[in-house]
Amino acid sequence: MRSAFAGMLLGVVWLALAWILTGVLPVAAWMVLSVIASLWFLVFKALVGYLPWTVLVFMPDINQIVTRRYRSATFSSVQSSLRQLGSGIVTIGVGMVLAMVGFDSSLPQQSWKASIGVAVVMLGFCTVSMIVCWIVSSRLIINQQTDLDVLHEVERLRAGGDKADVDSSVRRTVERLTGLPYEECWK
Repeated sequence: MRSAFAGMLLGVVWLALAWILTGVLPVAAWMVLSVIASLWFLVFKALVGYLPWTVLVFMPDINQIVTRRYRSATFSSVQSSLRQLGSGIVTIGVGMVLAMVGFDSSLPQQSWKASIGVAVVMLGFCTVSMIVCWIVSSRLIINQQTDLDVLHEVERLRAGGDKADVDSSVRRTVERLTGLPYEECWK
């Protein structure tokens, strides 16, 4: 996961370098630099974009050990709605920033202020959001192994297992993932 974030941030730096070198490098060299930088950035962006989906599928399992109900459809619909809402808000924000810096899509060439605004939106926003996501993801406890621990515990409890017989490491995992004492789960 760290390498995906690092790769994307390197891609942002590479794209910024291509932007700075516009008109400085020969056209052919600049084109090669820009295409390779774009491909690098997009490959790692795809990897980073995939990462949240690998964690979000575990949420219904964590909810299940607390509530005894499996609500994957509910989580999926909320996730989809929030993603669309977030995309809309970001699109509005980008439009507002570009309007503030004088970007005009009908012009054949943008002003220096508008060019800086586009660079800040494209490169700055990506950089800041990737750093925030990197920090958040490095603190997540949920992964395939902790989810399996939760699922095995749910199966054990469903089969009539006693909560008092929980393995200490599973107890810690459940408490860390739910934020609740183990005794408050599976009610």
